[in-house]
Amino acid sequence: MVCLSVLLVAGMARAADLSKVPQMSETKAQRDERMQWFRDAKFGMFIHWGPCSIGRVEIGWGRKANRPWDINGVQTPRTDDPVYDKYLLVYEWPTEGLAFDPLPNKVLAARTLTGVPCTFKQSAGEWSLQLAKKDMDTPVTVVEVTLDKPLEGGRIIGELRTPQDYRGEFGAILSADAKLEISSSLGGDWDKPGNHARLFAGERLSVAFHTRDEKNPWAKVDLGAVKTVHAVTIENRPNERRTEGLILSISEDGQTWQEVWRAKSWEAIWTVPLTHLDAGAQVPGRQVRFIKVETINDTPRGLLLQRITAFGPK
Repeated sequence: MVCLSVLLVAGMARAADLSKVPQMSETKAQRDERMQWFRDAKFGMFIHWGPCSIGRVEIGWGRKANRPWDINGVQTPRTDDPVYDKYLLVYEWPTEGLAFDPLPNKVLAARTLTGVPCTFKQSAGEWSLQLAKKDMDTPVTVVEVTLDKPLEGGRIIGELRTPQDYRGEFGAILSADAKLEISSSLGGDWDKPGNHARLFAGERLSVAFHTRDEKNPWAKVDLGAVKTVHAVTIENRPNERRTEGLILSISEDGQTWQEVWRAKSWEAIWTVPLTHLDAGAQVPGRQVRFIKVETINDTPRGLLLQRITAFGPK
């Protein structure tokens, strides 16, 4: 599943001064003369559809990037466009629901660009959004969000998370102080040892770790002691498909491993319940100290994730 999960509100945009553009005042004869080279060269035109077609505003550029050069030869900084950032693009809705880290502003309304109101809940802990399946658009649902006031320029808010209601049934977070070991490090800005703790707690990074390209890249999580784990959530960077086919294994001693789950399809967030057989029934909980995630590939590729969280009784 792919969710573009950030909201950004910034300062005021500058309008282009069209009075300085000679083409705006040319006659039909002048235009025909100017465009003759285009016709002689047999150039044509194609139409590219994007989410901006629904709302009739440009929302296709990167949030931190500068805008293209405008017709006056001025490149407007990315932080000077408030229109783009009223929108949330959802390509596929997580089965467990759509939720985000707490927002500093009050949400007044949320609706799709086709006019359907969205149900939302806002608390000190998170902001969540619900929409009936029949109202979800293909290939992308564009949601317009109205906040009570603008945010400071350039600030990004609203990181994707597993909904509290869904997580609550699995117990408390057990992995906040876990340690990470990886098969290799890409190094540079992509993998800094100081960022590894962000895989488990704190503000999310684009990626908390990044291995080199390998046929079997892996990451091992040490909870520090054997604990009863009810579930593990694994959060991907948006649209990061290199984790397709991810495998999760558990161990009590770090030597003997048991595979407990393998991804059947890519999702923005995977939630893996851990159960064991007791009196003929599957009941929650497995004894775990070490958690390993890995991919096994025909051609080398890297492994990178935003967050891993283990849940269970304290």
